[in-house]
Amino acid sequence: MTEDYLSISQLSRRAGMSADVIRRHLHEIRHLRHSPRGKVWIRASDFEAWYERKAKAVRADEEVLEFIEGLKWA
Repeated sequence: MTEDYLSISQLSRRAGMSADVIRRHLHEIRHLRHSPRGKVWIRASDFEAWYERKAKAVRADEEVLEFIEGLKWA
């Protein structure tokens, strides 16, 4: 069975993430585009793999996490 490809707007709604954020990181996400300015198609599994890599990178940066936890909002 072949996995379906989703557009950026479909992924955006599914992930609860801005389409602009996905576009900014497109160079890191495996995708298809049939022409230089054509519509972008991404498999959900490729998007999820990218998201997990990003989440691990953030969790691995202890200094950043300590800084964020130290912030006190008024």
